[in-house]
Amino acid sequence: MVKMDWQVIFYKDKSGNEPVKDFILAQSNAAIGEILHVFDLLYKFNLGLGLPYVEKIKGKIWALRIKHSSDYYRILYFASTGKKFVLLHGIKKKRDKLNTQVKQLKKDRKKIQDNMQEKKKILDEIIEKEETSNKTDIQRKRKQMRGLNSKIDKLEWELQTSVLTPEQEKEMVQLLEKHSEQLNKIAEQVHITTQQTSLWREIASLQKQVNKLYNQIIDYAKESQIYHNLMNQFYHQVNSLRKLEREYQKLFLENKKIADNFHRDFLSKVSEKNELRDQLRDYKQKVRKQMQEKLKTDVKESTQKAYEKYENGETLSMEEFRLLVEKGLI
Repeated sequence: MVKMDWQVIFYKDKSGNEPVKDFILAQSNAAIGEILHVFDLLYKFNLGLGLPYVEKIKGKIWALRIKHSSDYYRILYFASTGKKFVLLHGIKKKRDKLNTQVKQLKKDRKKIQDNMQEKKKILDEIIEKEETSNKTDIQRKRKQMRGLNSKIDKLEWELQTSVLTPEQEKEMVQLLEKHSEQLNKIAEQVHITTQQTSLWREIASLQKQVNKLYNQIIDYAKESQIYHNLMNQFYHQVNSLRKLEREYQKLFLENKKIADNFHRDFLSKVSEKNELRDQLRDYKQKVRKQMQEKLKTDVKESTQKAYEKYENGETLSMEEFRLLVEKGLI
């Protein structure tokens, strides 16, 4: 029996398009080289190929993992009957890259927040030592400032530790910006030293940087969510294709069963035909033999009668004369 190797084929939709082939051709030559290299590995090792080149997605859906430079590619596929890998869809993953960028932004934000908290601590120490003529009003405003600082710290803590949707994060950042603006206005009204003014300006600047980083993180989270939704959409499409493939497979098996029955009937009829042909051949041979024997008998009798007429001196017909000559009797 001839050993059949695995094949890597492109899925073709109803319009005749091949999504994975179009996706590959849209990449750079270097990226195409990396993709084809992983195809070769799949062809060579087939079901034995594993991480880091292959990962299971869901059910019978798998993904080829390809990395080129800073880009990540995923090509979804499944193993079909007849030793075929069917390539369904190609994706250039930005989610991993976005996650890396978000991690860096969070590190930057943490660094700025630590710096801001240090400056707030220094400012609080200066304020505690300061004595002013309008102590009651300043104390009231500074109490408001401490309250706003507490709210800002609480919001920042919730943003860092809570699981929120991008919309919820956006709402909290807007509230954070509002408290920051109120804090800056009150700080400007308080009679403070040059050092305090400088610290407040630095703190306000750092707070703006933190808020900006929050907004960037939210934007990246939204973009990441878009790609996540696209992946889910592709998975649903793939599952639909798998369902369709199973239906076609079932229909194929049913038709194959019908075809096998027809084939068996055909072979039975061919066998019957061969038997009848053999019987007819035997019958023809038997008839031919009987006719030959009868002919011999008839010729022998005719020859005997003609010879008797010849012996008796009777007139012979032309046929009788020819028969006796052929037999060498005259």
